[in-house]
Amino acid sequence: MIPTKVRIGSVDYFVTEHAGLHDNGHELLGHVLYDCTAIKLEEHMPVQRKVGVLIHEIVHAVFHEAGYTEQDEDMVTRLGNVLHGVLRDNDFEYVRKAGE
Repeated sequence: MIPTKVRIGSVDYFVTEHAGLHDNGHELLGHVLYDCTAIKLEEHMPVQRKVGVLIHEIVHAVFHEAGYTEQDEDMVTRLGNVLHGVLRDNDFEYVRKAGE
């Protein structure tokens, strides 16, 4: 269900699941590492939540690849929530076919 790789711009980010993600002593549901192009997700959460967290981390990576090094967490969260719904509720097969 969860992809192991997501291409963002021209960069492949590798998605892995881990137990007990932390950053400076704070528990995390997800984390993106730009230098090694990795997205880490907490493995112990429902799939629906995991997909939402993955999309949130993808938004961070999209901003980073677009050159935005400073990111507002509230904006990333809001955009990720809306994007999650758009991706879930629509069929984007036509986008792939238009590139053929």
